[in-house]
Amino acid sequence: MSENPQDEATEKSTEIQDFITYKPEPIKFVTKKEKDLIYQHILIMRTLRNKHMSVKEIHKLYYDTNTKSYAYTIKTIYKHLEKLEKANLVKVSGHRMTQGSRQTEKLYSRTANIFVPRPEEKKIENNTDRVKKFSEFYNIIISELLQVPRVEKTDSFNFFRQLYELMYQTDVEILEKTKTNKSVADISSQIDLDKLNIISESVCLLTVFLRHPQLFEQLQRLYKI
Repeated sequence: MSENPQDEATEKSTEIQDFITYKPEPIKFVTKKEKDLIYQHILIMRTLRNKHMSVKEIHKLYYDTNTKSYAYTIKTIYKHLEKLEKANLVKVSGHRMTQGSRQTEKLYSRTANIFVPRPEEKKIENNTDRVKKFSEFYNIIISELLQVPRVEKTDSFNFFRQLYELMYQTDVEILEKTKTNKSVADISSQIDLDKLNIISESVCLLTVFLRHPQLFEQLQRLYKI
């Protein structure tokens, strides 16, 4: 028998059959409390995206090949899953049958492929300090890239506050499209979450400028381009 649990899983892969009874939603809006719980169990939540896994498989995520030991006991994994189930972030999605055994294993999946803050809570996050940092970042980057003087902080803040608000509104539209449009939901589910965030922000920015070309002209005047 292999010392590495991952090898054991490969050896047994031809002996099992999974029966899936639940399909995760494309997107789910979560509260700050639920978002915090996701980050507390980020390894489980990231790995379960687009997957159905048994407790034993989830337990193997915490196997350290250097020490040949687990960071958590399987009992602790059950407790983690119980918390996530109560918060409706994870759900039993089916069962697994193993050849030659009458016992079945429960399979778990996320309740959604993508979790995002509720629009009203995300709106709260878009406070003055956040917009200020947003404007400072863009002001510095644009200035350095184009080798032009930085815009006065007040002018920069006023412009980017408007841009930030429009990007936020567009972001909400994207989330709604992801929830209701199968094509958008399917492509979003296939993209790595970190890359998806980058793509979404880029789409928001491009969409805002396409809808409000005068904003781009205003930006050019600010930096005297």
